[in-house]
Amino acid sequence: MNQQRLITELQTQGLNLVTDTGGAAGRRGGAGPSDHKAITLGNTTVMVPVYTDGAARSPYSAGRDRTTGSAYLSHQGEVIAAIDFPQSPRFYRLQTAEGIPYWQIALLHSRNVLATTVLQTCIRYENRKTACQFC
Repeated sequence: MNQQRLITELQTQGLNLVTDTGGAAGRRGGAGPSDHKAITLGNTTVMVPVYTDGAARSPYSAGRDRTTGSAYLSHQGEVIAAIDFPQSPRFYRLQTAEGIPYWQIALLHSRNVLATTVLQTCIRYENRKTACQFC
């Protein structure tokens, strides 16, 4: 399977994280690519769902070789590619003067994309009828 097709399948079917894969942590819920984790396949880093029901049922899984520590991608139990997980930025270990960890302020969305939300509240959060599916 070519890389573009594989990326499309990963982004639609998700990735089952069987073991701790390391790299920058994703997060469940919220704005942005929540429920996702950055994964590098070849020279391309993409956000792939990992904390969803679909990802739990995905035929794709990630693991680490116990000897080398290298991450790999499997499809139905067969290793099909080497992958990598971008590491957390060093500043994630820091916090504001008020004690808020920086990782709660700005989320790593890929290998080199950092994003935050200026307006942290939404008028649609409280009403499920008008809330978008994104949040």
